[in-house]
Amino acid sequence: PLASYDPRITLLSAMVAVAVLIYVQFRRPRIDAATALAFLVIAAAYVVAPRRAMSGSVIEVRLTIVLAFLLVGGVLPVLSSRAARVVGVALAAVVVVRAAHVASVWVAHRSDLADLRAVIAPVPPGARVLAVSAGIGAPKTYVASEPAGAVPPIMYHVDEHLPALLVIERHAFWPQLFADPRQQPVVVRPAYAAISNSLGEPQSVALLASDRPLADPPVPYMQDWPGHFDYVLVLDAGALADTALRPDRLDLVKATHFAALYRIRRAATPGISGFDAPPSKG
Repeated sequence: PLASYDPRITLLSAMVAVAVLIYVQFRRPRIDAATALAFLVIAAAYVVAPRRAMSGSVIEVRLTIVLAFLLVGGVLPVLSSRAARVVGVALAAVVVVRAAHVASVWVAHRSDLADLRAVIAPVPPGARVLAVSAGIGAPKTYVASEPAGAVPPIMYHVDEHLPALLVIERHAFWPQLFADPRQQPVVVRPAYAAISNSLGEPQSVALLASDRPLADPPVPYMQDWPGHFDYVLVLDAGALADTALRPDRLDLVKATHFAALYRIRRAATPGISGFDAPPSKG
């Protein structure tokens, strides 16, 4: 619950939080019995909780958020007015520092967002767009040059779901659209169902080296990707280092340091995709 984009701010937050908890504990706070029981149950669940289950993910991380809320909501500190002011100022300072850091990261992220919007502007409605990432396995020099907050500690790239703008702003299809019937009230139309991967993540750009790559774990739509999609959107395109990307299959449409759009050149063999053509609208 204290994780942030910067490990130093995470450490600072943890130090203050632990110090406050210890200080409050020595003042014999009033603890709600039901809250204490719930805390113990959730803590036990955290110990045995899997990373993924059914259609859910990062389950154990989500439980830590519940534990934090239980601590705040079920423990009533017994402090003098002076001690309460000290504790309040310390916690408020942490909140201000964290909020300012988050704001700075998000402000800096605007340039990446503007780059992505410029790159996907040529995508027509109804197009099928395969999003891949050049940031997966990128050289350390590129990773070190990424903006602050691009990859929070122990987490993943925060830009994984930015291609959702293809659906929102370009009315195009994107395989990772959140349309799992166990979680979302969104249904993928039959013409696109075979190339939908609602709970998946962008694949590595390295898989484009083959027309029929073997993804691990297997991703059905990557088999014969040139026949399934109309465009390829590459995130973290700066990691490509000006390397020509499948010139036999892909024509560059537009590129920035953050993203690049390629039009897929169709094979000469008709009917390669096996899918119906998408409608012109919607």
